[in-house]
Amino acid sequence: MKKIIKKSKFIGETIRLKLLFWDSNGEVCAELDGMPVFVSGGIPDELVDAKIIREFPKYLVAVVTRVLQPSKFRKIPECKYFGTCTGCQFQHIDYEQQLEIKKTTVENYFYKIIGMKNVVQDVLAADNVYEYRNHARFTVRNGNLGFVNKFNRQFVRIDECAIMNKNVNASLTKLQNLCMGETQISVRACETNSSYLVQPNMKESVSEIESGQPWYYEELFDKQYRVSSPSFFQVNKLQTEKLIMLIESLIDPNGQEIIVDAYCGVGTFVGILAEKVKKIIAIEQSSAALIDAQHNIPLIDNIELIEGRTEDILNNLDVKPDWIILDPPRKGCSPVVLDTLNKFPVPNILYVSCSPENLAKDLNLLIRGAYVLDKVVPVDMFPQTQHIECVAVLRKKETKTPIFLVSSSERRKKLIERNFAERSIILPSLPDNFIGANFDNIEEIVLQIAKQKMQLQLPKIDNGLIISADTLILAEGKIIGKPSTTLEARNILKLLRDKVHEVVTGVIIIDKNYDNERSCVKKTKVTMRNYDDVVIEEYINSGIPFDRAGSYGIQDQKYSLVDSIEGCYTNVLGLPICELYECFLPNEQSKKNSKTDSNCIYCDIARVEM
Repeated sequence: MKKIIKKSKFIGETIRLKLLFWDSNGEVCAELDGMPVFVSGGIPDELVDAKIIREFPKYLVAVVTRVLQPSKFRKIPECKYFGTCTGCQFQHIDYEQQLEIKKTTVENYFYKIIGMKNVVQDVLAADNVYEYRNHARFTVRNGNLGFVNKFNRQFVRIDECAIMNKNVNASLTKLQNLCMGETQISVRACETNSSYLVQPNMKESVSEIESGQPWYYEELFDKQYRVSSPSFFQVNKLQTEKLIMLIESLIDPNGQEIIVDAYCGVGTFVGILAEKVKKIIAIEQSSAALIDAQHNIPLIDNIELIEGRTEDILNNLDVKPDWIILDPPRKGCSPVVLDTLNKFPVPNILYVSCSPENLAKDLNLLIRGAYVLDKVVPVDMFPQTQHIECVAVLRKKETKTPIFLVSSSERRKKLIERNFAERSIILPSLPDNFIGANFDNIEEIVLQIAKQKMQLQLPKIDNGLIISADTLILAEGKIIGKPSTTLEARNILKLLRDKVHEVVTGVIIIDKNYDNERSCVKKTKVTMRNYDDVVIEEYINSGIPFDRAGSYGIQDQKYSLVDSIEGCYTNVLGLPICELYECFLPNEQSKKNSKTDSNCIYCDIARVEM
């Protein structure tokens, strides 16, 4: 039977598009028939013709073929391969604008993942925006060296790469056409000396250039660094020197510091900082990199080299460091490392990362734990490309942040004071009001009401955590709040009788120190007893139902209307304390975060104390 191949609707077509905004991969987003299109070679606000080259179920990929309304930031690319090899994404953009794009990219990650604004500083620009890379990994096809287009997977022969340094390009010229039988060639070369490295060993087939060297020598600040073939080293010499100067200025050593360099590599930072601090402990998992580090560090006795994984070594150190430098692989730190740092916090952390997304994810765990984020400084290690290095500084939380609860509920007041008595401040809120709320679901409603309650007090508070919450009942498809009349109370109690309903609480928390906002919604199932009408009338006459939103009789000995609950007890009272600890304050009273099969530990505590 002949296989029928379905023809793509868009592939190969040239479409006129208005370009909208950058995505995180160096393409510009547009829209075609309601489907996102990621366009290579464009700039936001341009009108272009673009050819569709890839089609996926939820988006399209295109490349600019003609610019009809160019951006004021557009320039002529300096490389003839731009757009075909796809290694560079920004050569068509003025360099100052490249820096703005990269800063915005970092800011977007920190806002999306952490909720933080105004923490990212201006990008530390590069002086050499071309001819800066000391390392290239070339694909080989039929003896030719080049790169593979990331969109269409076509091989592109490269005779000279505009962002490689002159010595890498010199090696490329000597290797071109001569590498039959190979699939990849790695070239490393220092731009300020004649040292280079070519892998793999091709001495039997290529005589024009030496290959198979185990290492080469790079230079920083006139110091030589031995770098083995499997070892990591920054690709941009001049920007690495700027990076090191930045790190030194952020640490500002006075000669008494103890520093742990948790992913020391070949000793790049150790070699510069060791002579300016009391002691530096360098940890490295790669044995090849650690052997390089032994060659590279100065011969002084305040350096300790340890081979092993950071997650295995960090919590077994016999010293208390003043700083920990983290420069992990692109994927970020192991969760064990982050957990150790939160459990045993150090005064300062300096985190270096080439992935702002993974950096923000790791920092999110640290600032929800034992640290506050001081600043993030992007460093442009990779001009003409989408990539950006970042340096973040974190400080150990020294004082407990004041917590403002915006609520008129006595139940919420007791909960917050019992858990955070030494720093809780109670502020009145606006009256509950969800009548006429135009939302699709109860989660949106409780969060919006919680935010509305906070509005009156928000401008008055300059620092601290501000918490507001709202609780509603969802029973038989109806959203129920506090009753305001005897008739409403009677009808609600009859509706809930001998049935299961959901108590839904929305919590909004704003950190005024860092302009950071978070939210969560907690649901608890409550099964009511089959109480009779006499109990209902006694309960109404007591006045209790008019302040009970979701917690009818749950903590009353006399009017025990609840048969059982499934989930968080304090959520039914109107403020899920477990969520505050788990989502916002995980480092405080961490033992209370443990959970049983169905309820958090706060359920048992609250049953006794409330």
